[in-house]
Amino acid sequence: MNYERNIAGMKFAHPVMNGPGVNCKSLDEAVTLAESLSSGIVVGAFTKMARSGNPGDTAYFDIPELSVNALGMPNPGMAGLEAILPKMVKISRTAGKPIGVNIAGFSDIEFVELAKLVEDCGADWVELNLSCPNVHDGNELFCHSLGTTEKIVRGVMGNVSIPVDVKLSPFIDIGQKEDLEASLRGLKIKADLSECNIFESSYAYNMAELLRDLNVNIVTLCNTLGNVLIFKENGEPAIRTKVEDKQVLVGGMGGPIMKPIVISFVSIFRRILRPNQGIMAIGGVQRGLDVIEYECAGADMVQASTVRALRGERAIETIITEYVSLKESN
Repeated sequence: MNYERNIAGMKFAHPVMNGPGVNCKSLDEAVTLAESLSSGIVVGAFTKMARSGNPGDTAYFDIPELSVNALGMPNPGMAGLEAILPKMVKISRTAGKPIGVNIAGFSDIEFVELAKLVEDCGADWVELNLSCPNVHDGNELFCHSLGTTEKIVRGVMGNVSIPVDVKLSPFIDIGQKEDLEASLRGLKIKADLSECNIFESSYAYNMAELLRDLNVNIVTLCNTLGNVLIFKENGEPAIRTKVEDKQVLVGGMGGPIMKPIVISFVSIFRRILRPNQGIMAIGGVQRGLDVIEYECAGADMVQASTVRALRGERAIETIITEYVSLKESN
């Protein structure tokens, strides 16, 4: 059986690869990914200026159903990226795997500068991180504004010729928020979602239509759900850090609990995007069955992130082995 995937002219041996943010910013980590069963390599996120990341307790993986982090995107910046990306590209070429770079600008101009560098260094595609702690007026995520999203995407697509991938955060409405709160209560996880951004249910459709009309090559769904407050068993916040001298107790939630939400967005976007516009799904991919479920919803590829943080590269090996076994048994 052939498991090859072709997205935006790029060939992947199978539909499972790593996700950005976890163990994918250094040369050694690129080598590890090249030697793993990940069918592609995505590195990042990278910002224009180097970032040391947030201090304190910035990641929590002690609950099997979810993860939460406020790492602050530690990375060597544009200068560091320029020094290591050509070597990463060479590593990926030797392994026969496409390589993409997740970039996080803090303005439309920074996104263009970073994207041009990614192309100049020979990467196969650029992933626009519109959904991490990148903020503009009102402290919104870029992807939570249709106008800002359009401005950034148009700017990048007008300046590079490699495929452009737009990564979004979930747009949850009141019903989804209530369902998620109920799931957390059922798992006896103490959490507070009061600061999460709530949107009209039509917002996801509007964003899908915008990205369809902009003719982006790939949409990645979804980044973490931001502003989530998770408590440890002792009642202490799982996240305790400082950003610009302000105490922060919330972070982005990922892991298995996000899968039903992400699947719903994959389904919405697949119905609206053109057939040649690819979808990469990320959120709770831990088993071969998760890959099949995302495929049923309309995803072309999946990315594994939280599970790699917990289990390392053998996580992808387990996922693809289970996936192949399930496909060949049916």
